[in-house]
Amino acid sequence: MTGVFFVLAIFVFGLLSASRWMISSKTISADEKRRLAACPHVSLNLASLEAFPEGFTAFYNDRFAFRKNLLSAVNLLQYEAFGCSSSAQVLVGRHNWLFFRDGGDEETLRGVPAFTKEEIFYFLRIFEARRAWLAARNIRYLVFFPPSKCSIYREQVPNGFSKLNEKSRQDEMLAALRTFSRVEVVDVRPALLKAKEIAPLYYKTDTHWNRVGSFLGYLEVIKRIRDWFPSVRPLGTQDLKLYTYNFGDGDLATMMGLRDLIPEISLASKLKVPRFHYSNDLPLPTLSDPAHARDAFATEIDDPSLPKAVCLRDSFMQMPFMYFGENFRRIRYQWEFDFPVAIIKKEKPDIVIQEITERFLARRYLFSNPPEVDRMIDSDRYALRTRNEQIAQTKPLAAD
Repeated sequence: MTGVFFVLAIFVFGLLSASRWMISSKTISADEKRRLAACPHVSLNLASLEAFPEGFTAFYNDRFAFRKNLLSAVNLLQYEAFGCSSSAQVLVGRHNWLFFRDGGDEETLRGVPAFTKEEIFYFLRIFEARRAWLAARNIRYLVFFPPSKCSIYREQVPNGFSKLNEKSRQDEMLAALRTFSRVEVVDVRPALLKAKEIAPLYYKTDTHWNRVGSFLGYLEVIKRIRDWFPSVRPLGTQDLKLYTYNFGDGDLATMMGLRDLIPEISLASKLKVPRFHYSNDLPLPTLSDPAHARDAFATEIDDPSLPKAVCLRDSFMQMPFMYFGENFRRIRYQWEFDFPVAIIKKEKPDIVIQEITERFLARRYLFSNPPEVDRMIDSDRYALRTRNEQIAQTKPLAAD
C-alpha cells in the first residue's frame, strides 16, 4: 500500500509539474526578482545537445510543483533554527535583524573601501556643477543621503562584519562637500541615532526606513528649506496619526523566499488631514508595484505662497513623499541619478532636492551630468576648478 501511494504521489507531482511548463519565460518571479528560465531549443549540433541537460534542468526547476512552498519551508528552517540566510544578498544579524549585502551596502557595512581622492573629486564636480547650473537660474539645490540601516543599527550587525574603517563614505562625502563646495547638504543621521531608542525607525526585514524614521529625516531637511522659504511650515506629530501594523513583505525577507512568513510589528503613520493631491498631468503613483515604482509623479497644493520643487530620488523617498507633499505648491518626484535638465526647465522649480541613499555612494557610475551642466564647473568663479590646490594640500580623505 505504501508503495502504491508513493508511485501515485510521484505521478501526480510529475503531472502537476508538467502542467506548469506552459508558464512563459517572460514571467518574473515576484520573490526572486528574475525571469523564469526558458525551455532550451535543440538543434542538430554538438553544442546544442551538450547544453540541453543543464538548460532543461533550469527550466524544470523553475516550474516544478509546489516549488515556492518547498523552498520557503527549507529557507524558514534555515533562518529559524540556525540563523542562516538562503540568499547571498542578505545577512542575518542579531535579534533577527536582516541587512543588505549588495548594491553598495556591503561597502557601507564594512566601511571599506574608502573614497580615493579621484572618486571624491568626481562627486564634488558632479554636485557643484549642478548647484552652479541651478544657481544661474535662481534655483536652490539641497542634497541629503538617507543612511543605510547598518549605519543606524550598527549594534545589530553580527561580530563577523565589524567595521574596518571608522569613517564611512557618507562621512567623507559630507566633509568634502562642506569644505570644497557651496552645495547645501543635510546630515539626517544624528536625529535618527538620537531617536532610535524611542521607536523603531527601520524595518527589521527590509532595507528601508519606516514612516517614523522617514518623518525624522523629512524634518531635518524641511527645517533647512524653511530658512530659504519661510512660508514652509514643517509638520509636527500633531499632524500625524500613528498606528501599528503587521508588516510581512520586506524586501530582504522576500529575497530569502520568506515573504509573509516572518512578519514584524511596525509603526506607521498617516496624515490626519492631508492637503496635497496627486497631479493629473502624470500617472497616479503605484509605488508598491515593482513595475511602476520608478515612475515619475507629482503632488500639488492650491497655495501660491509655497515654493515649487523637483525631487530627484530613489526608493527611500517612497515613505516621506507624503510629508514633503504638504510643503510645496507642486513637487515632482523623479527617480533619477543623472540630472534631467529638460524636466527641470519645464517644471521651473524654486528648489531641487537631491535624495540619494547612502549605499549608492559606492556606485559612482550611476551619476553623470549633461554637457551644459558640466560646463558650469569651468565658468562659475566659485567652482571647484579654483579649489584644486586646496584639495591637493589637504590631508588625504583616503589612501589612493
